[in-house]
Amino acid sequence: MPVGNPPSVGKSIAAHVFFSSSSRSRKLDGKVAVITGAASGIGEATAKEFVRNGAKVIIADIKDDLGRAVAGELGADAASYTHCDVTVEKDVASAVDLAVARHGRLDVVYSNAAIAGGAPPATLAALDLDEYDRVMAVNARSMLACVKHAARVMAPRRAGCILCTASTAAVLGGMAAPAYSMSKAAVVGMVRTVARQLARDGVRVNAISPHAVPTPMAIGLFSETFPAATAEEVRRMVTREMQELEGASLEVEDVARAAVFLASDEAKFITGHNLVVDGGGKSIAAQVFSNGLADRLFSSSSSSRKLDGKVAVITGAASGIGEATAKEFVRNGAKVIIADIQDDLGRAVAAELGADAASYTHCDVTVEKDVAAAVDLAVARHGRLDVVYSNAGVIGAPAPASLAALDLDEYDRVMAVNARSMLACVKHAARVMAPRRAGCILCTASSAAVLGGVASPVYSMSKAAIVGMVRAVARQLARDGVRVNAISPHAIPTPMALGIIAETFPAATAEEVRRMVTREMQELEGASLEVEDVARAAVFLASDEAKFVTGHNLVVDGGFTVGKDLLRNPPSST
Repeated sequence: MPVGNPPSVGKSIAAHVFFSSSSRSRKLDGKVAVITGAASGIGEATAKEFVRNGAKVIIADIKDDLGRAVAGELGADAASYTHCDVTVEKDVASAVDLAVARHGRLDVVYSNAAIAGGAPPATLAALDLDEYDRVMAVNARSMLACVKHAARVMAPRRAGCILCTASTAAVLGGMAAPAYSMSKAAVVGMVRTVARQLARDGVRVNAISPHAVPTPMAIGLFSETFPAATAEEVRRMVTREMQELEGASLEVEDVARAAVFLASDEAKFITGHNLVVDGGGKSIAAQVFSNGLADRLFSSSSSSRKLDGKVAVITGAASGIGEATAKEFVRNGAKVIIADIQDDLGRAVAAELGADAASYTHCDVTVEKDVAAAVDLAVARHGRLDVVYSNAGVIGAPAPASLAALDLDEYDRVMAVNARSMLACVKHAARVMAPRRAGCILCTASSAAVLGGVASPVYSMSKAAIVGMVRAVARQLARDGVRVNAISPHAIPTPMALGIIAETFPAATAEEVRRMVTREMQELEGASLEVEDVARAAVFLASDEAKFVTGHNLVVDGGFTVGKDLLRNPPSST
């Protein structure tokens, strides 16, 4: 059966060494990966990008000649090919075992092999259930087999990353045939289900959902669906007419770079997530390969300074997530405007980063003219504005004992800072970016926007409003080449979070409060969420590596929001 492609840093440290351990140019150094469907398309591009980032790869496919050619191009030390029909479980098990036998470990399994199936029938009455069986066997059942055998090796080591290729067809109806859409929705459902269980073993599981990519599989399906169309017309359908964002077309390298991010330690607190890659900024052409020299692959987009030449405004940047992001942006080559009301802290951060890299401006985000002035300062000082990260927020008071005791004045205060100010940031960012037909807007939301019971009703409402706003404006601004995304972190030991927990549990010691945030509120074994994790997510979304990601909410929560226990107090199994 064909498988195709389908906390704070010391004040004397210079900006260029911030967080260097996780931000080097070879993000996957020492890692070993198995990639199914890696002889062509997304899988091939991912294998090459993994190798360029320091990984060893097992290329698993049924296209023997193509697979061996890719492995030969990458070099015997970096890549091996194995025949693997993903519908045959023992083939999947053998590919996993080959990685361990050859390299002594397995860090990443990317279950990518898939088929498109036939073109949609004219009526549902004409659906072929044999076609359903074939598509589900390749696209869904095989993914579960990959998870099973990856977990067999990774769980005892209490470390590893599993990735699965899903599709925008899993998210939005009308994108593909029913069988294909069902198969990809099943993948997303499986990822959410297994992520929480495997989090207890320190293993992360995520999906990537690309939109239409001009792979041989996609081009073939469109040619079949529109037999009168020329090859040029078919390619234009996939690269332009199915796309939303002006000035961009999705290529396999965009998906490959998303896979590198999720497989790397930069995403060490992301699990149970579906990263949708379906609209973005200016296109980056793939490099031409020669002589299997892996260190030259895709070098233009994978440099260690991902934000070279970009100018950013970051609100709430005097402390916490904003401070960490300002430092990480500067380390990646950006100039930043630190916008906050904490003047002493903000000036100190700017001084630490250096006058050439950072400037501080007083900005009360509830005052629209302050937001407008911060945006205008960036343009006046640097001649451009590429990124606005609307990050300033307040937690508000702890939840009252009963809803009858809710204070609507508190609602007004929290919504003014957390929601209304975000819309003001989007407004003034768009004012500058839309005429240039380029830019990126980021907004800090929260896991409280995704799952109830995480925070007070007022805070949860404010953060849910942000996610709704991002979705609402992303499509409109896509027509202007501007991307808009949210980042939803879970509990982080910032001064703001520690303060609210201490207020909620006044009898707890400082150590107990910190443990609540760093361990007892977390799901992923062997990791705790820090501000740097959110900062690196922001760098990814602001960079050209995410040029086709917009309208997305990137949840950085270690799998906390993917599910809950079925029973509150399950009976003992003994």
